[in-house]
Amino acid sequence: MTRKTSIRELINEVIQLSRCQVIWWQLMNKAARSNYCKAITEDYFHFFVTVTEAMEQDFHVLVYQLFETKNLSIQTAVKDLKNLNSVLAQNLQSRIDTHKPLLAKVFAIRCNVHGHRSASKAPEDVYAHAKLTPKEMGTLVELAQEIVASLAEASSLGAKKEIAKEIHHAQQYARDSAKRLLEALVRK
Repeated sequence: MTRKTSIRELINEVIQLSRCQVIWWQLMNKAARSNYCKAITEDYFHFFVTVTEAMEQDFHVLVYQLFETKNLSIQTAVKDLKNLNSVLAQNLQSRIDTHKPLLAKVFAIRCNVHGHRSASKAPEDVYAHAKLTPKEMGTLVELAQEIVASLAEASSLGAKKEIAKEIHHAQQYARDSAKRLLEALVRK
């Protein structure tokens, strides 16, 4: 697989991560939820429980895949970048390192709940111990977006600004689609 193909795959994974987080947030945040409460908690309860849990699980799995240190990941792409642009690689690695405690929370959830099931801890206990907040989830999405856009530019896939715009458009479309779906259910 070429470097450009690998980076394009990472961009697609970051787009999926961005969509998962924004749809999950649209369904879970209290301000929006109050507008659609009956549809979410009564009329289509099983559907929305399934969707929100799937979005949250996919979020944890994707963050793990994107930031693990093996296989195709942001980490391995940054390491490979050292040969082309050591200053940028060091800067990106520093940004990742700054977020290691936050990444550790997601890795703990992924490894003990979604990737494998811990025999010693119930899923609720893993979540309670991690104390991952929606704001922290958003921070990790922004980190992944920023780094993958930088990697894309360094790999001549396009300007960082254009790659970021592509990702943000997909995220916005997902947010708007979720809003329109909920609004349609309320009007029903």
